[in-house]
Amino acid sequence: MFNGKFSIIYTFEGHYWHKILSALDFNLGAPHSLQFLRRYRFYVEPDSRTYQFAKYICEVASVCYSLAHYLPSTVAATAIWLASYTFGRTLVSNYLFDEVFKLDQATLFSTARSFVDHVINFANPDEDKIYALREKYQDLVLDEFTTEHISKLNDFFDYGYEYSGLSSTSTYSALSILDK
Repeated sequence: MFNGKFSIIYTFEGHYWHKILSALDFNLGAPHSLQFLRRYRFYVEPDSRTYQFAKYICEVASVCYSLAHYLPSTVAATAIWLASYTFGRTLVSNYLFDEVFKLDQATLFSTARSFVDHVINFANPDEDKIYALREKYQDLVLDEFTTEHISKLNDFFDYGYEYSGLSSTSTYSALSILDK
C-alpha cells in the first residue's frame, strides 16, 4: 500500500542531494564533443579555417545516426585530425596521440574513415537534411571546401593514410619539443 510519507521523504532527500551537489559546484552533465575540441585546440593550434571545419565535423557527427556511438572525445580528436588533414597539415606527434587524444593512430584513422563519407555528403548543397547546419558553416569554412579537399578526403577514405600521398617531409609534428 502506498504511504504518503514516502513521496515526501523522497522529495526531501532528492532536494538534499541537489543542495550538496550545488554547494560543491559539481556538474552532472555529459560532456559534448565541442568541449573536447576546445581542449585539443590548445595542443594542435589550428588556424581559424581548420578549427571551424573541425567544429563542423563535430556537429555533423552529432546529427548523423551512424556516428552517434562514438565518445565525444573520440569525435573531437577525429574532427581536429581530419580537418587538419583536409587543409594540408598532418598531425603525427606521439605526445598528441598518447597523452592528449589518448587514442592510438590506427584507431583514429579507422574512425576518421567512417566520418569521411558523412562529411562530404553533408557539405553537398543538394542535401536538404541539414540545411541549417550547412548554412551556419557556409561562410566560415564550406565556401573554401573545394573539389581538391573532397578529392583528398576520398583518397583517404578509399586507400587509407598510407596511400594518401603524404611523405614524411610533409608531416607536421604538433608540440615536437615535448616529443624529444
